[in-house]
Amino acid sequence: MASEYQKTFESTVGKYFNDPEFSDAIIECDGHKFNIHQVVVAAHSPVLKKAFAGEWKESKERKMTIDDNPAVIEAMLTYMYCYNYDTGSLLKSRPGAMVFDVQVYSVAELYDIAALKEYSKENFESAIKVGWALNDFPQAITEAFSSTPEADRGLRDPIVKTCAEHIKDLIVKPAFKKVLRETSTFAADLTQAISGGATQKCSLQAYKCPNCSFFWHGNVTSNRTNYYCPACGSAYHNSNWTSSYKVSQ
Repeated sequence: MASEYQKTFESTVGKYFNDPEFSDAIIECDGHKFNIHQVVVAAHSPVLKKAFAGEWKESKERKMTIDDNPAVIEAMLTYMYCYNYDTGSLLKSRPGAMVFDVQVYSVAELYDIAALKEYSKENFESAIKVGWALNDFPQAITEAFSSTPEADRGLRDPIVKTCAEHIKDLIVKPAFKKVLRETSTFAADLTQAISGGATQKCSLQAYKCPNCSFFWHGNVTSNRTNYYCPACGSAYHNSNWTSSYKVSQ
């Protein structure tokens, strides 16, 4: 029953987004104008509520300019009216689903829209279950680790978990190896995940990659022929790791 009420709400209130007839404010972004209702926007975002309610230029002019990707801002505003961002006039200008979900998550964090943040997180988690093998997955990793605080694990943990599960397939991809080299926080999180976590790290053997000098912890055995460096992706035979690249602890 609740879902039916929500559908009714979306079909009635949702149609008023970007409709100038009853709009009482405008949000501009890179040449695009969105007609909005202050009460709807304020109900979702304390940040935008403060901007329109305080003694600010936005409040007096009932207009706010946002310097961001207009497709992301449209998605944010669409969610406020429809509780999804599956529609919009700028759909064709959106990047791939994984990257776009990260961008929406980031803007939800910026404007303190908790429900949108959770919704985009759920979308992202669903997308990477099959999308981890796609070419834009490395871009999504970079976007997530560069646009969210280190303490915010909403996107970072699912990314690390997915990468750890599929590391043998990902580590041979040049774009993925590039992300490992350039995004140190991601490389560190992934190394910890592959090594069994911080609580187990001290009991694992340390190794030093001869190619990039990266130190990592794990258990190299003869069950696998080659082991890959978590940082640069270089592959070496298990006997090389255990004889030449092992670090005394």
